[in-house]
Amino acid sequence: MINVKTCCSLCSSFLKLSEKYGPVFTVHLGPRKVVVLYGYDVVKEALVDQGDDFSGRGILPLIEKLFQGTGMSFV
Repeated sequence: MINVKTCCSLCSSFLKLSEKYGPVFTVHLGPRKVVVLYGYDVVKEALVDQGDDFSGRGILPLIEKLFQGTGMSFV
């Protein structure tokens, strides 16, 4: 089950980071670097306009555990 308080805190942190660094930034989740796309326009550009470049990415165990394989992401 997703802890709503933790999820809201993470979303709030991503909002602050996007305000400081822009809508595309990198964070470290454990030993992995993760590129965060924050906002409709950059997500659309990545998944629709440049979808081939973003296909086939690996699965993060933390994300898999949080969302239990439902395919959901942070919104």
